[in-house]
Amino acid sequence: MPQLRAGFGATRKPQSETQRLYFPNGLHDLWLMIDQSPLVLLLSHRLGGIVVRRQLAAVVLVPGLVGWLTLAGLHAHLYDVTFAIELMVLAVTTSLAVIVWLTARLLDQADAARRSAEEKLRELTVTDELTSLYNRRGFFQLSEAEMNRAVRKRWAVSAVYMDVDGFKNINDAWGHDEGDRALRRVASVLKATLRPTDIVARFGGDEFTVLLVASADEVEKILGRLHRNLESENVLSGALYNLNLTCGYASSEAEGYSLDSLLSAADVYLIARKRARGSLSTRPVAAAEQGRPLPRTASLGRSPMHG
Repeated sequence: MPQLRAGFGATRKPQSETQRLYFPNGLHDLWLMIDQSPLVLLLSHRLGGIVVRRQLAAVVLVPGLVGWLTLAGLHAHLYDVTFAIELMVLAVTTSLAVIVWLTARLLDQADAARRSAEEKLRELTVTDELTSLYNRRGFFQLSEAEMNRAVRKRWAVSAVYMDVDGFKNINDAWGHDEGDRALRRVASVLKATLRPTDIVARFGGDEFTVLLVASADEVEKILGRLHRNLESENVLSGALYNLNLTCGYASSEAEGYSLDSLLSAADVYLIARKRARGSLSTRPVAAAEQGRPLPRTASLGRSPMHG
């Protein structure tokens, strides 16, 4: 068998796999024994350690105190042995009841903390970090449920697509930090304008989407209010540029439509609006040209916000 040369010039035979791994595995096993020992659990800051310490306190203090008082009473001939035994039984029962209560209380607190952490994690997964609006995932999760409810109750539903005009120019001229500030300003205006029941999200980049339980006429009014609020923001912000939005929306009151069909129709109109500013109408053929069918009885409208 060939020999291996060690670092200091000594020659030795290679150790077998068992020999080579025995000592590290032994240390690992020893550490596991220590880590799982009652002393480590008692000193632990985790839930198990807290439970053990409080249970031990209940086990030691209640029976110990009652036991001492019982012995003192017997020694002073205040009562007989039968009464002393009854006191001890009462002490043990009380101690067990305290242990159960402490354990249940700690587990309830741990469960509440876990639920709170899960809720915060869920919010992070559905929230856009920059604007604090819903992200794409959050939008679809809430909108699907809202669409199902609207279909059952035969409510009118509208979807709005919008993006920020000249957003690339803002980034190029004033930098990406100012671009982020512009998106936060838009998000702030949207939150101040839209109703609490409306689902508004940043889809990515400078694109925003809203789902509203509203008819086409109601959407026109809401977008008009958004336009006025955006103008006020431009006056009050002191920024060196104005924020403008281009919007396209689709509304439907018929059964058989879906969230995707509404969003597709709104996107078609947004593209048409960006190609032909100031047009008062959109030909139905525009959707066919894009290869996206309109929802049944969809009403396409234009926002007053245009360049």
